[in-house]
Formats: sequence, C-alpha cells, structure tokens
Amino acid sequence: MLETGLQIDPPSGALLLGGDQLQWSDLERTEPSSATSYLVSRLITSRRPRTVLLLGPRAAQQLDAIPTPEVGVLVRGLPDARKLSSLARERDELRVFCGGFDRFPTDRTYDVVVCLDGPTTLATPDSPSASHADLLRLVETVLAPDGVAVLSIDNTLGLDELLRLELRAKFDDDAQWFRGAPDFAQRSPYRHEIPALLTAARLRVRRAYSAYTTSQAPVLLVGDGVAADSVDSPAVRRTLTALLQHLEATHHSRTPALADPYAVARKVVAAGLLPQVAPAWLLVTGHADQDDTEHGKLPDVILGDDVAAPEWAAVLTLDRTGDGWLRDAVGSQGEHPLAERRLRRDIDQLGAAGFGDDGDSLQERLRQAAARGDMHDLHDNVCRYADWLLDPGFFDPAKRFFATPDNLLVGPDGSLTLLDPSWSWSESLDPRLAVVRGLRVFARHLLRSGAEHRWRPDISPDDLTRTLAAMADLPVDQWVIDGIAVREAETNAVLQRLSPSDESHSYATNLAAGASQFTATPGPSRGYRESLAVTGRMSQELHERGEQVEWLESSLRDRDRRVAALERELTSVRGSLSYRAGRKVTAPGRGAGQAVVRAGRKGALSMLPPDFAPRAERALRKLLDR
Repeated sequence: MLETGLQIDPPSGALLLGGDQLQWSDLERTEPSSATSYLVSRLITSRRPRTVLLLGPRAAQQLDAIPTPEVGVLVRGLPDARKLSSLARERDELRVFCGGFDRFPTDRTYDVVVCLDGPTTLATPDSPSASHADLLRLVETVLAPDGVAVLSIDNTLGLDELLRLELRAKFDDDAQWFRGAPDFAQRSPYRHEIPALLTAARLRVRRAYSAYTTSQAPVLLVGDGVAADSVDSPAVRRTLTALLQHLEATHHSRTPALADPYAVARKVVAAGLLPQVAPAWLLVTGHADQDDTEHGKLPDVILGDDVAAPEWAAVLTLDRTGDGWLRDAVGSQGEHPLAERRLRRDIDQLGAAGFGDDGDSLQERLRQAAARGDMHDLHDNVCRYADWLLDPGFFDPAKRFFATPDNLLVGPDGSLTLLDPSWSWSESLDPRLAVVRGLRVFARHLLRSGAEHRWRPDISPDDLTRTLAAMADLPVDQWVIDGIAVREAETNAVLQRLSPSDESHSYATNLAAGASQFTATPGPSRGYRESLAVTGRMSQELHERGEQVEWLESSLRDRDRRVAALERELTSVRGSLSYRAGRKVTAPGRGAGQAVVRAGRKGALSMLPPDFAPRAERALRKLLDR
C-alpha cells in the first residue's frame, strides 16, 4: 500500500495531501459513539475485508476496533495525523493521510469505506465549495466493486436541532470557521433528497438507521423497518418510546431544551416520524449495480452508552421476532463484570433480562400525572414506587440505588421492572435514601426539561423532591441529600474519569443543582412555559415594587415639607425678644440655684446623726423632686 507523489511529514510519516491544518485538531472535539462503533465493527467482522478506509475524525475513532491490517485514515489536522500515526508501530499497513478530501488520491479502491462526517469536516480552508453530493461521488470512486460504504448524514430538521435552546452557541464555536466563507458550506440534504443523491453517485442503500439523540455522538440506532412497525405494533411503539424517552430525558438533564423532550419523543414515535426527525441517518450502501449479496446480519436496534470510560460502556442490540424482542448485550471493551470503588456493572444481566414489551416507563406516568395536575394518580404512582423499594423482600438490594423512574417499566398489573439491571451499588444502603434519590432524579429531569406541572415555576428540585416524598410519608433531611450527592459524584468520577478535585466540584454542583433551578445548569434551563410564567411574575412584582417606591417618595416629600415648616417656626421663636430675655434671666440663675441647693443639702446632712442621715436624705430627695 504505497502512495507516490505525496509529501511526507517527517516526525510522523503521515502523507500530506495539501490543505492540511497545522494547528487544528478535530479529534479533541469529537465525542465517541459506542453504538456507531459496534455497527462498524459488526459489519467488518462479518465481511472480513482486506482494505478499509476511514474518512474523518469520527471514523478515525473506530481504528482500534478494526482488525483489518490494511487501513487508511484521512484527517485534516496535522496534530491528529501525528497522533494516529503513532499507532503505525503496531500496524505495519496503516496509512494516515492529512489534508482535504477533495485532494484524496483515487488510484486505488477499498473494500469498506467509513465516512461519518459531513463535507465541512473533511474540507479545509483551501478546499472549494463542498456538498454532500461531492462527498458521495468521492466515496463511490474509492469503493471497490463489491465494497460497502457506511455513511452518516446530519439532519438539519433533527430533534436535537428543534429542541436546542442556545441558538448562538453552535455558530460561535471555533469549529464553525467555514460559515464565514461565502458559498463554502452547503446545507445537509433533507430525507426525501437522499435517494436522488445516492442515485447520482451510483450508490444504493442496503440498510438505513435513524440515529438519536444527537448527530455528533449517536446513542440509539433504529432500523427503518422497525421504525415503520412502530405505527401498527403497540409493543414496538412502547419499546421505542421507552428507549427514546430515557435517552432524551438523560441528555436534556444536562442540556437545556426549548420544549419538553419527553412528550415530544412520545409523539414522534406514535406518529411514525422517527426517520423524519432523526438527528442523523446512518446508511449502509454499496454500488447501484452490485448484487444484493449478504452483508451480514445487522441488528434492528442498537443502544449504546455515552460514558467517557469505554471499559464501562455496553451495547444492547434488539432484533424483532414474532414473540417480541431478542436481546443481546456486549461490552465495548474489557472484561465484565467490572467493579471500581462502590460501583459495579455486569453486562450479562443487561442482555438476559426480560424487556417487558407491555410496560410503560414509570417516568412517563409521573410526568403525565404532573402535567394534568392529577395529584391522586401522582400519589398512587409515588407510593407504589416507594413501597416497591422499601419492601424487605426486594429482589436485589444492591440495585436499589439505580432503580430510578427513568430506568423502570410498569407492567399492566402494576409490577415494576428494571430497564437496565446491569448496574449495582456494593454498599448497603438505607432503602429510604434510594427512594429519595429516585424522586430527586425525576424532579431534576422534570424541571430541567421544561415539562408541564402544577407547582410554582421556580420550585427547586429538592423542594419538589420533598413534596413527592411527603406523599409516601418519607422525610427528606439534609443528610439524605448529602448522601445522594456524594454517591452520584462518585459515580460520575468513575464513569467520566474525573480527578479528585473534579469529583469535589461535581459534589458541590450536585447540591447547588438541587437547591435551585437557576444553578442546575449553565444558562437558561427552563422550558417556554416556565420562562413565560417567571417573566410574568417578575413583571408583576416589579410593578408592585414601583408603586411602593412612588408611595414612599410621596410620603418622604410630605415629611420634608412638615420638617421644613417646623424648622421655620422654631427659628422664628428663637429670634423673638421674649425668648432671648428669658434665656438670659433663667439660664445663670437656674445653674446657681442648683449649686446652692446641693451645697445646703450637703451641709444639713453633715449636722444630722449618722443613723438619721439616710432617712433624712430620702426625705430631702423627695422634697426636691417635687
């Protein structure tokens, strides 16, 4: 695998195509996706290709999971190329290309081409105007006659874009430099335009997935066939709704949303719009004239983890059968079960557990009751949840800490089932702490997502937790909140690879997030309804304060006038002839008279017997006081 006519970066041996960016890194800005990695690994394992080409930083992250010896990688940043080239010592047939995709050599083809980035990420400032049509044509030219290409196309009308609250944050990022160049970046195609683009590039779709919850790091991949079945099959609809609501609630507990993502996800699945509003589409394609050969059995649904530590990540696959779902779970890497500090995970339990096709999410029931203001239904669900966790015969006490409403399914008979039973806590916990933790997680998700409820708009998550816990007759003391924050900070430290100082910051942030909605997340975090309610309340309070200020100002002006009149009257009195004459006559005499009285009293008392002196002094004092 030798390319000629290209310059070589001496420190790394990377092949420079031109347009390479000397101080730019895309890998630092790219989030890992365990679901996408599993799909690519599964496809490559089934086909056993001789050569693989990875285009872009997202595809470059799959390098460690590809056993094929001959691999080519294209990135545009020189620091990224040097980082990837360090792996060449372990892989003799690894070639790293650095530069724009428009300069990539097309003199050889590859059995598998993976392109998970758009044209703007594969282009450099020296590249001409780029479009998805240009990218697809390039992929077709480097794809072997019987090869397979894995493509990702972002959807500008995706659910993540529709719910995004910070409109300027995305455009002000340094990675959006291309937006300043006229006609450089062209919009992503809409779904109905993709078939025509593939036909023009002489490609055809073999398998299509809808990617959620974000286009940058998909966690859930849903096959188009399963998404279509969700309209007619209640079991499929409930399963996809539970998965999507769980991911949306988890994602938007950290990211503000313009509307309630939980309710929107439920409506999207019920309307059969999963493919239309997916943040991205993942396509497995081949040449248009290629026979429909077997590309390997790919799962119908792939659910990954978004944890930063890959050894803790797991991938759950679901295949539609006549009787329900066939589940399978694998670890992204490493051996299982895993244990670190007090956190445990056994991925085998994730694949072996029953999914509960007839179940609804407990969080969905709580949210619906809160939106309707149905306190009786909310009370019944909270009490059922608390009684289930407080039961001395609970099936596994180590799993109480992770039995939160977003991780529970409610069966037709009211029974509760864990959606992900692989997590456990090695410490023996007070069951009341687990109940309060579940209610606190629900309260935090409810308020941060801007969902409908009947409490005051600015209620804090901890205050709402106390309200819900009171329904189950459970007191929420500060030591319970502190215990929950400590354990959640420890969980974040393990899964996100945090340092001790960052763990302490996570603990402090956890407490602050529970004390107030305004400190829960940076920036605006409430929904549109709550924002309007708070704005209206603040306007009314400001109007009332303004009226109070006007009344106080008028009272102060009236008092100033009265004081000024009294001062004028006092000045006139002091300036009168009678006042001045009285002062001259009385002031010295009054002082001399007091001195004479004091001297006379002292002399009279000295002439009296000692035992009679106190009584005489008291009598004389009374006489003088008169």
